[in-house]
Order: sequence, then structure tokens, then C-alpha cells
Amino acid sequence: MMSVEQGSSSCSSESYDAQPKDFGLPPLGCSSQPKHNKDTDTRLVLLLKSGKGDQDEDPYQKLLTNAGFNTVLCPVLTFDFLNLDLYEDQLSKPDEYSAIVFTSQQAVKATEMVLDSLSGEGMQPLDRWTCFVVGQATATEARRLGFLPQGKDSGSAEVLSEIILKDVRPKSKPILYPCGNLKRDTLPKKMKENGVDLHEVTVYRTIPRDDIEKCIHDIVRTEGTPSYMVFFSPSGVEATLPVLESSWFAKDHVKYISIGRTTSQAMSNHLVPVTGVCSHPDPHSLLETIRTDNRPDKP
Repeated sequence: MMSVEQGSSSCSSESYDAQPKDFGLPPLGCSSQPKHNKDTDTRLVLLLKSGKGDQDEDPYQKLLTNAGFNTVLCPVLTFDFLNLDLYEDQLSKPDEYSAIVFTSQQAVKATEMVLDSLSGEGMQPLDRWTCFVVGQATATEARRLGFLPQGKDSGSAEVLSEIILKDVRPKSKPILYPCGNLKRDTLPKKMKENGVDLHEVTVYRTIPRDDIEKCIHDIVRTEGTPSYMVFFSPSGVEATLPVLESSWFAKDHVKYISIGRTTSQAMSNHLVPVTGVCSHPDPHSLLETIRTDNRPDKP
């Protein structure tokens, strides 16, 4: 059984039958008011994102905990990596591309896996690549590998497209775009409209975890109903829907925040009320969004 500690918590990965169950929690409307940990009056923030293994290193969790929130991470997605042989061949030929674009940390992880397999053999220095990224976290990971990323403050593929088009001219060499199976068409469409060839290679597949309901149930049982649930991707929204629709979960007592407008649109599409939308995919933006919601002068 999972244990949850204030400020540095995550869900166990035991196998779990996700069929609807009566977990012994009161149904919505029956003494299901959110509770706080008996030793603190700190509000509970539940982060619904992919986990990295060492949850103490999650930057969102670390910042919110330091700001005084009881912050718990429940991993909702996992990833399978694929086509790495093909990607290895492309990555070893920077002179054939005008740039490389990372729109997720998983794409950078796939790159790291390729680099580890090569052990430096046949690979050109990564700073030879013109590199574009969305988000500070992805930029940090790309920089750690040796890239010199641009666009970390773009916040979305749409804004990043404008940054790329200022540097890459029509009919230039193609841009290498390692991506996931659920990528959005924003970047490819924008590049095509402006005569820029985007060479896509799918390097990972997103998979919902099968223990999400157990994870959230255990958190609610030990910590109480969250004050906030934070969604990081449309995939995370869809993976969590069965919990939000369960009779044991007091969904009307929770506020829901999205990292970015694509995720907030997915929430709206599934009738999940959006309390706030982070302007950038970074921890400080999330903290500011929560603080704004808690302002005394907010209507």
C-alpha cells in the first residue's frame, strides 16, 4: 500500500485492476468535504504528470513544497521508445538538417538513449545543431546533453513556430523533429504553410498507466481531497477521466489547473472546469496561477 508524505510524495506502481470499485469513500455529497493533514493547514496540490523515478527531483513539486503547499505527484503516463535506430542515423548527420526541434522532454530522453548507445562513436558535437525547444524543462534537458537550445520561453508550439521561422528560411534544409505518437499538428502545419520541410520521426509512444485510480484513491484516503489538480497534457486529462467520473471522488470540491492552452482545451472538451491556465510550462508559472486564484480580492 502506498504511503504519502507531505511535500515529497508519489504513487506506487503496483499492478491495479482499474475496474470501478467501491473504495469505502463516501459518494459525492456525503461528508466528502476536503480535509487537511491534521498537522498542517496547507492546501493539497495533486500533480498529474509523467514521473521520472526520483520524484524528489521534480521541479514543480519542489517549488510548490518550498512555497508551503502540500504537493503530491501521481504519475499518470508512461512511455515506450521506438525507431531509435532510424533516429540514430538522422542524429549523426547534422549537416543534412537546418535545425532540430524538441517539444517534449521525452524526445530529449530518446536522444539521450541514442547517444548512450553510441558512446561518442560517429556522433558530431551536439552544439553544431541549431536547436529549438518548448519550455524551460525541455531546454534544461537539451542543454545537459550538449545542445544550445533556443525558444525556451515560447510556451507553445505556435509561438515556437514564429521563432523558428525567423531563423530558418523557406526551402532550407529540413528540420529534424523527434516527436511522440500523439503530437499535435500545430508545428508541422505552420512549417508547411511557410515552405519549411519538417522531417518527423516518432521516437516514443505515450501510454496511460493502469494504476491511476489506485494512486489517486490512496492519496485521497491519506491526505484528503485535493484543493487543486494540475494537468500537464491532454493525454493526462484523458487518462484521469475515469477517476473524475467515479462516485467516490468529490470532484466538485477540487479546482483544476492546466499547463498550457492545449491542455485546457482538452479539459473543456471533457467538461472538466478550468480554474486557471499557466502562461508558460514551468513551475513558477504554476505557482503564480495558484497564488492568483488565492488572492483575497479575486471575485
